[in-house]
Amino acid sequence: MELCIRLWNALNSLPEIQGRRVDAHLILGKSYREIARNEGVDKSVVRRSVLCGIESMKKYLRKNL
Repeated sequence: MELCIRLWNALNSLPEIQGRRVDAHLILGKSYREIARNEGVDKSVVRRSVLCGIESMKKYLRKNL
């Protein structure tokens, strides 16, 4: 349970759009293409945003563990 709380806090530490994209891709299982289509942006923008968000979450978790 504690790990879930830490992951939730890491996700919530991201900027709103990036957090929404990470959530949609990792938790809801949506593809980059699907997210991009819903947001009206290029798939590469979503992919970069998700990957950067995951890296930010890793840094957050390392710092706060």
